[in-house]
Amino acid sequence: MSNEFIERIVPELKDKDIKIISANVPFKANLFALKKRKSAIIIDNRILNQLSDKELRFFIMHEYSHIKDNDPLKMQLASLSAIALVPLIVSILLDIFSLPNNAIAIIAFVVIFVIVYLSGLAGAFRYRRHIELKCDSYGAKYVGKEDIEHAFQQLAKLEPINNKKRGALSSHPSLNERLKNLDIVSKDEKKN
Repeated sequence: MSNEFIERIVPELKDKDIKIISANVPFKANLFALKKRKSAIIIDNRILNQLSDKELRFFIMHEYSHIKDNDPLKMQLASLSAIALVPLIVSILLDIFSLPNNAIAIIAFVVIFVIVYLSGLAGAFRYRRHIELKCDSYGAKYVGKEDIEHAFQQLAKLEPINNKKRGALSSHPSLNERLKNLDIVSKDEKKN
């Protein structure tokens, strides 16, 4: 994106070493942050065309919060821990202790292992949802509540966010959770 775009939408980022890149993202329209040697915020062209400047500002500052707090690394470590740590601990324990030799004890061991493993995965996804809510709060410092609510409504039309309930293994909070986190009453709740 041009310096004029950055100056107009997110002047706070003009002196940061972050590229803002427009692209045609495959499948669902989305925007996301990458932090490698060079940090970047990727924005799907459909989002650029759908959202106002203030709405874009909210989501860009949300993504900047990911970069600023090194969230991509934290989320990768949480996922890696959830996926690899439980089997690693179990393999170490199996080296120390012998596997039970009767069928009931083996079945109990497998059931406990699966429960602990799935709990670890659910915990990693919960952590990811917590990070998303934190970044929403950061982005909300730069934009009014009406613009945030409208931004989420526009994004929901493009379908990268789910405004229904989310599952335990969902990486992002539901739209209602995100609005509630920001003390925004959605139009659906205002009607009730």
